[in-house]
Amino acid sequence: MSLQLILGNSGSGKSYELYKHIITASVQSSGTRFLVIVPEQFTMQTQKELVRLHPRKGILNIDILSFQRLAHRIFEEVGADLRTVLEDTGKTLMLRRAATRHREELRVLKGNLNKKGYLAQIKSLISEFAQYDIDQEKMNQMLEVSKERPQLYYKLQDLDILYRGFEEELAGKYITAEETLEALCQVAGQSEILKDSVIVLDGFTGFTPIQHKLLRELLVLAKEVYVTVTIDTAEDYLRIYGEHELFYLSKKTIRSLSHMAQECGCEIREPWILENKVQPRFCRSRELAHLEKNIFRTKRKVYREKINGDISVHTAASPAQESHYVARTIRSLVKKGYRYSQIAIITGDLAAYADELPHVFQEYDIPIFMDSRRAVFSNPYIELLRAVLDLAGKDQMLPGIFRILRTGMCGLAAEDVDILENYTLAAGMKSHGRWKKEFDWIPEGFTMEQCEKCEEMRRQIMETLEENRKILRSSKTTVREKTTALYQLGCVYKVQTQLEQYASFFEEKGELDMQKEYEQVYQLVMDLFDKMVELLGEEKMTLAEYTELLETGFEELRVGIIPPSMDRVQVGDIERTRLKDIRALFFMGLNDGWVPGSGNGGGMLSQMERETLEKSRVELAPTARQESYIQKFYLYQNLTKPSEKLYLSYCKGTSDGSAMRPSYVIRMVTRLFPEIQVKDEDYTENLLKRAVTTRSGITLMAEGLQNIRETSPSAAWMELYQWYRKQENWQEQTEDLVHAAFLRFDESGIGKTAASKLYGEILSNSVSRLEKFASCAFAHFLQYGLQLKERQEYEFHPVDMGSVTHRIIELFSRKVELEEGSWEGLTEETRNRLIDECVDQVAEEYGHQILHSSARNEFMIERLRRILRRTAWALQKQILAGSFRPAGYEVSFTQVADLDAVNIALSEEEKMRLKGKIDRIDICEKDGEVYIKVIDYKSGNKSFDLVALYYGLQLQLVVYLNAAVEMEQRIHKEKEIIPAGIFYYHVKDPMLTGKDTESAEAISAELLKELKLTGLVSSDKKVYREMDQYFAGTSDVIPVAENKDGTLSKRSKAVKKEQFHTLSSFVQEKMKELGRRMLDGEIAAVPFERKTQTGCDYCIYRSICRMDPKLPGTHYRRLKEYSEEMIWKKMENQEDGNELDQ
Repeated sequence: MSLQLILGNSGSGKSYELYKHIITASVQSSGTRFLVIVPEQFTMQTQKELVRLHPRKGILNIDILSFQRLAHRIFEEVGADLRTVLEDTGKTLMLRRAATRHREELRVLKGNLNKKGYLAQIKSLISEFAQYDIDQEKMNQMLEVSKERPQLYYKLQDLDILYRGFEEELAGKYITAEETLEALCQVAGQSEILKDSVIVLDGFTGFTPIQHKLLRELLVLAKEVYVTVTIDTAEDYLRIYGEHELFYLSKKTIRSLSHMAQECGCEIREPWILENKVQPRFCRSRELAHLEKNIFRTKRKVYREKINGDISVHTAASPAQESHYVARTIRSLVKKGYRYSQIAIITGDLAAYADELPHVFQEYDIPIFMDSRRAVFSNPYIELLRAVLDLAGKDQMLPGIFRILRTGMCGLAAEDVDILENYTLAAGMKSHGRWKKEFDWIPEGFTMEQCEKCEEMRRQIMETLEENRKILRSSKTTVREKTTALYQLGCVYKVQTQLEQYASFFEEKGELDMQKEYEQVYQLVMDLFDKMVELLGEEKMTLAEYTELLETGFEELRVGIIPPSMDRVQVGDIERTRLKDIRALFFMGLNDGWVPGSGNGGGMLSQMERETLEKSRVELAPTARQESYIQKFYLYQNLTKPSEKLYLSYCKGTSDGSAMRPSYVIRMVTRLFPEIQVKDEDYTENLLKRAVTTRSGITLMAEGLQNIRETSPSAAWMELYQWYRKQENWQEQTEDLVHAAFLRFDESGIGKTAASKLYGEILSNSVSRLEKFASCAFAHFLQYGLQLKERQEYEFHPVDMGSVTHRIIELFSRKVELEEGSWEGLTEETRNRLIDECVDQVAEEYGHQILHSSARNEFMIERLRRILRRTAWALQKQILAGSFRPAGYEVSFTQVADLDAVNIALSEEEKMRLKGKIDRIDICEKDGEVYIKVIDYKSGNKSFDLVALYYGLQLQLVVYLNAAVEMEQRIHKEKEIIPAGIFYYHVKDPMLTGKDTESAEAISAELLKELKLTGLVSSDKKVYREMDQYFAGTSDVIPVAENKDGTLSKRSKAVKKEQFHTLSSFVQEKMKELGRRMLDGEIAAVPFERKTQTGCDYCIYRSICRMDPKLPGTHYRRLKEYSEEMIWKKMENQEDGNELDQ
């Protein structure tokens, strides 16, 4: 029984010398068993190293093990402890059962047990208790110390209850990975393997209490125990000054092992100290040797010699740019003879680089191995199970059902899923109840065949999911029943076969990481299911509880990725990664907050609580303060791993643009080596040097094209471009990139031939279509040429309000004429009854009863009822104020085939026919003349605007007037038809501000003013007085006001008879102009801009439009403003209304 410590600096050759010694001893003592114990992730590398060093290239009596593997080897030998080892998921399940059983005993933790992630924190702390050998005696010590802090005291009490409850659940059947060493301590004495063996411990920075407990047993059983410890040989290894020391962990390990050996009566040999003036690892680099001797030391020397670049410091804009710099440098090292396996990357925050590095390195054809286990949370099978659980908990099928279907695991083609999604949105098939019934409604835009296909898919989906849903939703079903339902669902969808096909696909593409994931994920899920049924099978659970449990299990699933080939760059983090025989190391992400790390806050026990518990002299995991000291030791180990090159780098900002500062390590290294200058990789690299591979070069060429319009390209860029242009494999992509860089919107349009094919030679236009073209020709092309539409949704949108109000007013107006004969005798009671009937009728008819589809829409019905009661009252008041009476409602001029006003010749071959409906036409016959006015109902705030009319943006009222005049002329052939006015009536329920004491009559008068018609009215007194016969001063019905002398006020919106003719002829010519431009194929993306308005406002095509100020050929058409007088002059002169504001 003896203890031999091997001490030396990093790079001194401790492992090498020890392995040579062990190999020699193993050859000489072939009957002795040699056990080399190393950290878990180090076993394979150590085995390769020993085989390499062995003269016979074989190690028959040397075993390389981790502590866990040693435990299982001994258990197999002595036939002890056949309990099942619980992994993280199993521990979570057992802890949950313990928490449920002891819930009422808890005082502090009870209320948080159902919070997401809370059990995981408790599990982590219980694992820590097991690792640090916290028994009841130690727990009592901690409780005693915490009495002065009640919150901590009661928390520890609860943790003690849960810890003991957890152990009770495990008793006799299960064991945790942390407890295997405790079990090994109990049976170690029975092992023949351990007796008189030679044990080597290498690569450890320190040992936990439970490992110390095992080491005590090994010291007694083994013939010799060798332990390597990294420490500066210049220091007194027996004297500890404090936790802040760089080698505190090493000194603590030496002291504890020495005390342990003394207590066991073991011989403590003189330490084997590897003292070298220059450590063997750094014999080729004076700079790295100096770094090892001085970094993080209290007495450090500045390097005064000339540097040769063995250590360099770099910075880049972001993790992505930093990754590009590293990839370029690695390529240059490989050209100099380095193998990829001799190069390693350590990152300050592996998560920040986990996405960037694989993507960038693939571009540079660099094989890498990420030293981490791959999470499978986003795998389609996991997503399918999560989506099924999510849907089962909801009464709505949308969007959850499509989360299931979009996994691609359900046997439906993506195109069919698209059609089904469009159909269900358009038909409003959201609730579970709707999905249980046949899909028999055909929404607008869908064919019978499409609807039948959707119904077929509905049946297929519901047959598979319905029974499954019932089992999952029920709180009376057990974990076994719920898990079986999910398993059977996977069988129905043939998930295992699909995953195998995916794995083969990724293998063919060479994506080996993805291949491994898809090969392993099904078995991982089956193991999780088995574990849940085994541990909690007959326990009844609600869906929410079961989902949380399964989600926790999914989060902990990891796919182990074994390096598919030996020659790969290893990527890892500061603490977990173990490196050997590295010539060049890249330390990325040396940023403040990453190095040193910000920590996790201590988990279930806060940092302050941990510091309080230190007084109990019970050892727990390091506090944040202690962790910062330990991390410095890990940094020392990593910085001294390379034998030739050390590249340090940091980024100026994160991927999302947040600024970052360099770590203190950068400052420390640059102070040790004053000649080292930080190299900014964003500016200093020559372009051609950066083009390391064809894929990275094409990226650089594309970056250069981004600014080629503004700046002339460099000679290096031109050389790069010419090279790609001449390569047959890259010609097409190069041409595409150049085309995109010099893209210009072609204002020449699609031409007459294409326009004729799209629109026909006879344009069938609504007025709103003409206005759309005047607003933006490209939006018109998308809507009416390509007929692009927004996806239909079964929703009541603001635009629907206009359609509904129009329909209700039309029905109401016709009912008044039919039932009452006129508006004169209409009482308030009758008026409200008729409106209510019309509202109810339209609510039943409109959009497949969409107004009854939700509580929100039911409220909309009552809102409509209130607004339209007010509207009916106001319309009656306005009609009865004068002699005009309605002559038609919703008058379609499309039916009158030969109206000149709507049949417009554009050329000898081309014609335009207008279609539309006039909301209301009122007439008044007087002295052989017929006065006519048209009214358009608006649910928005649109007001009549002469400037907008001049530019073609507001043609509707004048076109309607022209059509109405011509239609009335055919009825009253012997009479003159005189335009009396064009008006908008705004359907609204105005809010009034006034005094509470105002009378009902005064309030009604104010309401009528708010609901006054807007637009243009005839300035002829005998005409406008027929619309409001009794007003004095200002009319409450029409936009007219008189001065005291009876003349029209300037506030009046009145025009002469001749001006109506001017409007009519101008609008006719404007429509001809717009029609001709349509048929000429104009589609320029040049929307109007006027004051604060543009043609892009509320445009549904903004996401696909090519309107981009940076794209030549697209810009806003800024409209010039004019006074009303100027507008009338321009219209009288028939100017085209295409002037722009320069």
